[in-house]
Amino acid sequence: PIVTLTQKAGITNIGDLVFRDFLTSRMQVKALLTHMVIHRGIRRFAILYPESAYGQTFRRLFDEEIVNQGGLLVSQVSYPDGTQDFSKVIATLAEAYQPDPGSTPAFEALFVPDEPSVVATLASQLKNSPLADIQLLGTNLIHSPYTLQTAAPALEGILFPDAFFPQAPDPEVQTFVQAFQTRYQQT
Repeated sequence: PIVTLTQKAGITNIGDLVFRDFLTSRMQVKALLTHMVIHRGIRRFAILYPESAYGQTFRRLFDEEIVNQGGLLVSQVSYPDGTQDFSKVIATLAEAYQPDPGSTPAFEALFVPDEPSVVATLASQLKNSPLADIQLLGTNLIHSPYTLQTAAPALEGILFPDAFFPQAPDPEVQTFVQAFQTRYQQT
C-alpha cells in the first residue's frame, strides 16, 4: 500500500492499494463554492487566473462547479504566469465589475488560484481600485509558511479551502487541538 500526498486526479485508479490523503483541486473548488453560495449567499463570481496548467485547471473546475452550485461566472480574465504588475487586468476586471458609475456591481467575489506571493501582490494592488473591498478567494496554497511570515497583512480576509481548520466546532477537532497544545505547548 501507498498513501500519496497529491492533488492529482485519478491517482487512486493506479491500483487497489493506492490511497490519497490530500484535497484534490475539484474538492477545493466544490468546498469553496458550497461555502460561498449556500452559506454566504454569494452567487456572482469572477476569476482571475494565471495562464499556467494550475491556473487553467482551476479555471475549468470553477467554471464547471459554479453551474452545479447555482452560481454565475460573470467575468474570466487571465494573465501570463509570473505577472507582477496587475494594473491592466485590474482595469479589465473593474470595467466588468461596475461598467456604469452608480450601477450594482456585477460580481461579489474574485477567485484567484495562484501562489500566495502572487495573490498577495495582486491584493495589494487591488486596494487602490474599485475592487478594493471585493471578497478574495484562493486555493489551499494560501495556507503556507510564506503567507504567515510575509503576506498575511495583504491577504487578510481571503477565503480558501484546507484539510484542517483548528477553530472547527467539531468535538473531535477541539479534542485534538487541546491535546496537541498540551503536549507541545504551541498551536
